[in-house]
Amino acid sequence: MKDIVIRPLTLADIPAVMVMEQAAYQEHWPQRNYQHELEQVSCAHYFVMLDDAELHIIGVGGYWLLMDEANIMTIAIHPAWQKRGLAARLLGYLIQQAMSQQAEGVTLEVRPSNQAALALYQKFGLVEVGRRSRYYDDGEAALILATPMLSSPEYQNLMQRLHEESKSLDLIIKSKDLDSIKK
Repeated sequence: MKDIVIRPLTLADIPAVMVMEQAAYQEHWPQRNYQHELEQVSCAHYFVMLDDAELHIIGVGGYWLLMDEANIMTIAIHPAWQKRGLAARLLGYLIQQAMSQQAEGVTLEVRPSNQAALALYQKFGLVEVGRRSRYYDDGEAALILATPMLSSPEYQNLMQRLHEESKSLDLIIKSKDLDSIKK
């Protein structure tokens, strides 16, 4: 497998992210939402995953950091790249970034019908803490999931175990210096 790069999302990336999200989701954000997030929302942190050799955006993920909690707003992998462990890599990267910014917990909303996403989130220690009725446009509810305290020894051990498991994959992720790429 080719090298994979995760770096901050830029305004120039948005058209390619829209194409990728349209392939991944029936319902997705409009382009203006990403632009607004990058330009106007100081607590927003978005990243793209791309195939370094071909420079194609194959994933996107982001969170809002509010006080000491990171709320994951989106995570998506292009269908042609799914089932290769990339969503786990991207989720792990988002959690590590949030931890480096002193987040003590991670939350997100997910469709109860999205069994693949639920399995991934549970692997990362997220558990159901609530439900939002009629959250999605089609009327489906959302489950609210949260991690335990990220700084707890149990969670640190889980992240270490997941990191060791990921080393067995034939995949290299190069994290670009966040300061080198500005919005």
